[in-house]
Amino acid sequence: MLVRGDSIHPDGPAIRPAVASPADEQRFDPAAVFRAGLALHHLANTAYPLAHQNTWRPYRLPNAAVGPFLNQTWQTNAELCLYVHIPFCESRCYYCEYTVVTNQTALEQSDYVQGLVQEIRRYRSVLPSAQPPIVGFDIGGGTPALLSQSELDDIIAVVRQNFCLADDCQISMETTPSLAAAASAKLLHWKSVGIERVSMGIQVTQPLLLAQLNRTRESLDTHQKAMDQIRSAGFQAVNLDLMYGFARQTLADWQATLQHGVALEPDTITVYQMRYKLSRIAREAAEVGLDKINAMQTIAHDLLTAYGYHARIGKNTYAKPGHEPGTSSYLTHRVVEGVPYLGFGLGAQSFGPAYIAYNKGAAGKNLKPYLRSLQSNEWPVQDLYHLPLEQLQAKMIAVSFYFGAVHLPSFQRRFGVSLQNAYPAAWDFVLNHQYMVVDGEHLQLTNRGSQYYNGIIALFYAPSVQAVLLEQARHQKQSGPRDGMAAS
Repeated sequence: MLVRGDSIHPDGPAIRPAVASPADEQRFDPAAVFRAGLALHHLANTAYPLAHQNTWRPYRLPNAAVGPFLNQTWQTNAELCLYVHIPFCESRCYYCEYTVVTNQTALEQSDYVQGLVQEIRRYRSVLPSAQPPIVGFDIGGGTPALLSQSELDDIIAVVRQNFCLADDCQISMETTPSLAAAASAKLLHWKSVGIERVSMGIQVTQPLLLAQLNRTRESLDTHQKAMDQIRSAGFQAVNLDLMYGFARQTLADWQATLQHGVALEPDTITVYQMRYKLSRIAREAAEVGLDKINAMQTIAHDLLTAYGYHARIGKNTYAKPGHEPGTSSYLTHRVVEGVPYLGFGLGAQSFGPAYIAYNKGAAGKNLKPYLRSLQSNEWPVQDLYHLPLEQLQAKMIAVSFYFGAVHLPSFQRRFGVSLQNAYPAAWDFVLNHQYMVVDGEHLQLTNRGSQYYNGIIALFYAPSVQAVLLEQARHQKQSGPRDGMAAS
């Protein structure tokens, strides 16, 4: 593939960004893109890009080129993050957009962990001999708490054997309340192998809404017992995940869920807006207006702030003093600094210096293609996209909005160009309309801008993705709301 001469890193990886396709050389009116993002607020968010099989098609490498590409691309000693995906769940929640497998046997789970071990070892072979420091390491899912102690040991051990974890690298792991409440020995084991942060997903607390979402109905007492067990095991960094934006969720429901969350006294609370894409309730997106979303965000901000949890404007993780920024070190380095990351496991995503790749298994939620590749000594990659700067920059900016801001020095360091020079029209638009301000090292959402976040984020999408958004908005205006398309 043709490449442009600009390097992403000052020390220059062997593989540089691709040349933009004609679709990514277009330019659109910022006001039109902004309006489209607001009209399609369930699509224009941190999940980037839209319709990647179309917008990224020009950049997809043939399968035979994946191995040589990976062998050449990681020629830098820059920092790196790791993510390990455990896809297993007891049931699939209807809102879930992630790669999840249910009804697995113990043998299937064991085989999967051994596949992970093989994949992790394989990636070590493409990194430079002077190992890049690992500054963040998350184990997510799915439900990684379903792992046995020996399976977790195998994963932690192979990572430590093949990568160099920085002294301040925090290992974070997810659990459900029911598993944490019933597994005090397992929690103690997590602590003993170096896990420092636990994130527990409560999401919502209303029994009827839980049933409608096909989520296990846990008693509120179970939540308290889970928190007590986590604290007893010695964890001092505990996060709760809560969700809003469901069609059947009232403002009062959301306030009650938040009040229950703060009563458990976690160190941080992360509030996620329902995104609907790739979920079994995607049709309900049209029932949720932007006014309701903004009202729920305001309720969360006011209530959490009143209880001593704080966040930047637009940031979705609220932290008690002393626990800032509240996110795992993996997410912090990935989101704020644009640090590349390797994702291991079924359907996992990797973001390299000049590419994004998706592992096998995401579409079919099937372990076999992933494991078969590893058994054949092949890379378990379904799609690898060698991307131009326009797409790489858009990906970094999109996830930066988890923090409500773009860290300007990190963008400059990652891409060798200032954000203002890379996006002059978007820069002027957000400043002139007072949607964002330059606050020290950040381009930061304002209170006014937080109400228009979906339109703002679309301004920084690559042109081919903006074109999809504009076309979808035109179609919706002509025919009324319809199901959203997939983003990734």
